[in-house]
Amino acid sequence: MVSKSNLDKKLFLLDAYALIYRAYYAFIKTPRYNSKGLNTSAILGFTNTLMEILEKEKPTHIAVVFDPSGKTFRHDMFPTYKGQRPPTPEDIKLSIPHIKNILKSLNIADLSVDGYEADDLIGTLAKTAEKEGYTVYMMTPDKDYAQLVSDNIFMYKPKKAGKDVEIMGIPEVLASFGIERVDQVIDILGLMGDTADNVPGCPGVGPKSANVLISKYGNIEGIYEHISELKGKQKENLENFKEQVLLSRELVIINTKVPNDTEIADLKLRDINRESLSKLLTDLEFHMLAERILGSYTKKEELKTLETLEHQFFDVSDASLHADLRADLCIQDEFSFCTELSSDDPHNAKPLSITFALKNNKSFYLKFPHTDEGIKTVLKGLKPIFEDSFIGKISSDLKREILWMKWYDISLVGDFFDVKIAHYILKPDGD
Repeated sequence: MVSKSNLDKKLFLLDAYALIYRAYYAFIKTPRYNSKGLNTSAILGFTNTLMEILEKEKPTHIAVVFDPSGKTFRHDMFPTYKGQRPPTPEDIKLSIPHIKNILKSLNIADLSVDGYEADDLIGTLAKTAEKEGYTVYMMTPDKDYAQLVSDNIFMYKPKKAGKDVEIMGIPEVLASFGIERVDQVIDILGLMGDTADNVPGCPGVGPKSANVLISKYGNIEGIYEHISELKGKQKENLENFKEQVLLSRELVIINTKVPNDTEIADLKLRDINRESLSKLLTDLEFHMLAERILGSYTKKEELKTLETLEHQFFDVSDASLHADLRADLCIQDEFSFCTELSSDDPHNAKPLSITFALKNNKSFYLKFPHTDEGIKTVLKGLKPIFEDSFIGKISSDLKREILWMKWYDISLVGDFFDVKIAHYILKPDGD
């Protein structure tokens, strides 16, 4: 996928609450608390995701966009818009000031405009940046953003539930929705509605039937121009709920004319405030994250020798650090690991310790508890990572790892690389 824009002008726009909710619920079964009793799951997960973008995608410009408090212009159009949504969890409310303080220390803008949702401001900034020659990536899992995709504007859907990061340009949007033009996304969303936002759409019209109708008639106006060709309950509903359908389409249109004074050039990535960030991360007890950011984020890349290669080693045997370890592992494309077992027979052995190594020259040592219950508790947290098919696993003896894990109800999956097998294949004859 090649953009026509200047690749030196790479803008990432992050949908704050979508990513914060995602981070919060990723830890919902094993939430992370600091010693002060603050649930730091959303803060840790969001910041890890942000750092992954900075390190992996290397944007030149970036901003995090929040929904404002209070109602938006859509509530004026439809008072019950988003009326069915449950209140924001208190833990997320308490997390927002900490996240904004971290963004401030990273010199990353957090933006919002009263009366408009984050997707409206993101849409406005994306279209403005495109005109100024930027390649724009809108980071969000929200399907509504597909209507904004163009030659130089992409959706960047974060990794979730066994799925890898997905970057959607025009071809991917057309294939996903089964349409011929990106603007038809709006008609499909208007027809099918959105229960999460309480957008009613047309009763009885879901994604498949909306796709069929828009594919055949081009848009909602086309459907009503040929309404006599339809039959049964579908025709009846479209006729009876015409005003509702047209309103729904208006509700799902992302406003790309939001009044704001943001200059895209001012979103340029800048040096971090190390002192402020260090204090914030220390107070939150994000010790590994502090090492990750303050130890390497501002250093320029250069060729290393074995003698000068910098590396970081963390002992994460303490249960309070297990969430940090999982947060780091779950965003990797691959990692290597090796387990120390209580015996040579993997069918009867208990894991004594496990070591992980990542591409960024970080390694982690975890010593398992002595009790069976303690071992099972630790492995329960690691199970989703070992069973994530999108994360590659590297080890010196994968057969051994697979066997002992089966006894703890873990199915090791993903792309594998076995060092012993590779050595056997590559070694010279007679060696």
